[in-house]
Amino acid sequence: MASERHQHVHDQVYGLIELGEPWYQLLNNPWIQRLRRIKQTGPLFLVFPGCEHTRFSHTVGVLHLMRRLRRSLEGVEPPVDRPTPYEWLVFELAALLHDAGHLPFSHTIEGVVASLVCEGTGDANVSARVSLYDPGAGTNLVALDSLDPGQLLRVAGLLSPVREKYHEQLAAIPCRRVLLSKGGQDAVRQLASLEGIDADLPADPKELAEEVASAIWNSVGPNGVVNPLKNTIDVDRLDYIQRDSICAGLHYGRVALDHVLAHVGVASHVQVATDAGAKPNILPATALAFQLKRLHVLEHLVLSRYALYTNVMSHPTNLGWDAMLRGLILGLLGSDEELRGALAYPEESLEDEDRLHLLTDGYIECRIARCASRDPGLLGHLARAWRSRSSPTLAWGYSRLIRATSGPKRQRVTFRLCEALGEVVEEDLRPFAFASTYTVRVLPEEDGQGIERTACVLNGEVAVPIQDRPESLLYQLRADVLVTSRVYVWGPAGMLERDDLVRRIGEHAILFQHVVDRELDASCAPRSEQALQGSHDGGATSPAHATTEG
Repeated sequence: MASERHQHVHDQVYGLIELGEPWYQLLNNPWIQRLRRIKQTGPLFLVFPGCEHTRFSHTVGVLHLMRRLRRSLEGVEPPVDRPTPYEWLVFELAALLHDAGHLPFSHTIEGVVASLVCEGTGDANVSARVSLYDPGAGTNLVALDSLDPGQLLRVAGLLSPVREKYHEQLAAIPCRRVLLSKGGQDAVRQLASLEGIDADLPADPKELAEEVASAIWNSVGPNGVVNPLKNTIDVDRLDYIQRDSICAGLHYGRVALDHVLAHVGVASHVQVATDAGAKPNILPATALAFQLKRLHVLEHLVLSRYALYTNVMSHPTNLGWDAMLRGLILGLLGSDEELRGALAYPEESLEDEDRLHLLTDGYIECRIARCASRDPGLLGHLARAWRSRSSPTLAWGYSRLIRATSGPKRQRVTFRLCEALGEVVEEDLRPFAFASTYTVRVLPEEDGQGIERTACVLNGEVAVPIQDRPESLLYQLRADVLVTSRVYVWGPAGMLERDDLVRRIGEHAILFQHVVDRELDASCAPRSEQALQGSHDGGATSPAHATTEG
């Protein structure tokens, strides 16, 4: 087995990270280096100034945790089937490349681009339309160049939430470009030589690239091994829960990492949930699980993630900025041919090394600045509001904890709120008011085979989902979803009295609350237990399971 030279990275979360020379070589690939210019948490830095960290630092952290997890499992007893050295290599490469398909400002722009429909041959000179949620038809194509900024902001709230899947699919392109490059193939061969698994490498490097791409979006890795990159508690979440909290200056995600890794075990079978009353299925699959006596560690990690999303990611100002940026990007896609050429076909931009700079935060900021300096209309005002960091004002907000087996219709709630806004706001002021709805599940939603994204505890050699253990707090919270709806006002001084519009919207708080409650009651059963409590500043009492902001 060959010896390994090490490079060192000083990380704000883990301190000194040792990386072998092949890993350092892979990190220096242009497709990975692009991640230095994409912020991990989108516009959150406008609320928490420390959140300037990038997808690159997160990538280094996830790779580090994957390698630490591997070392922790090497001494696990009893020695049930564990990932082979080759499977670990696939998982480690997937950790390196799992975010390489991200678009600028991370998840903020993802849903916009995924919903984009362009007519043309692939040139910049194509017309752009967006596939918009419609409660009657399901989807509806809307021409972007026909919308004013107020309509753009409302449309932004009606786009389908994409979350991880779109960038995970795009990651197949960087996987191929990195691992099939000469430097990438040399680095992989060095890693295989260090592991003594040269003979296990596929003869065709494309096969390895495909396996790595599959491990990025598939919860089950090679040979049925449950993927440590895709789980309720996985190396991806372990890193961003800590990193995002530390950069925000908060303590939600601070975990005793050594304690966590010391109590991870391996199961040879996984219990899969079935219909109520039916006997659960036990499937043969290698899965990571915690020892039952360390149940509290798992609960802490899951609830830390929930606290991070409800208190940081869904901060009222952050969601306002998020909606403004999405609306602004929609407007630029309708008017800026150069930007449309970069984002309308992200696959082509990711394929071409000379176009990678077009998929960075800095390029988007440049196009916004160009619009701010040249467009005298309302879109220019919106761009200037972003450039000057003039944040939208929260006019009304309402949060409700519900119990739902499937996620509530976020777009439908937003659609009804927009209808209600149209009834209470004069036509000339409607471009300056918009609504946004955000949902957070206590336990991330499973997505297919039942063993995906499931945190497990060990019961002998069987991994049992934590939400199926009655002694766990998460057993009671497994179907809980926090739904937060808000109405914002934006606009330049001189064009409207923002405080006056905020006050008038606040006067109709009961109307907006009834709109949200009606939609949630139609699709989901409300929690019977007491949840959040609160009251509106105007004195109207909210239900026991809800909190009203404003």
